[in-house]
Amino acid sequence: MHICNNIQKLRKLKGIKQTEFAKMMNMHQQDISKIEHRATIKDSLLAEIAEKLGTTKETIENFSDDYLIHSINQSGGQVIGIQHNPLDKIIELYESKLSDKYAIIKEKEEKIKMLELALSNNGR
Repeated sequence: MHICNNIQKLRKLKGIKQTEFAKMMNMHQQDISKIEHRATIKDSLLAEIAEKLGTTKETIENFSDDYLIHSINQSGGQVIGIQHNPLDKIIELYESKLSDKYAIIKEKEEKIKMLELALSNNGR
């Protein structure tokens, strides 16, 4: 499991949407989406994320579903306040897919600029 998946899970458990978290981090929603889909993350960014989520780097690094289930069992099995609105999930999925498309478009535009520059340099 990637550490960035743990960031996403903890953010969701705290009921924080990507757009809200992006504001907390002074980033764009697309940046948060990219972070949550990475395989690795820099320690400095992980520390900042942990602080904003009100936890520690170690908690994020060691977070697991098994630990969560164990914690729930130890507290009498009650989980309060975790509700998922299906419409919110659809919106979140749409925003994620949209940010992916914007990243692809930006990448393609940069390649086009590089090719145009190469062509103009060859014509001289």
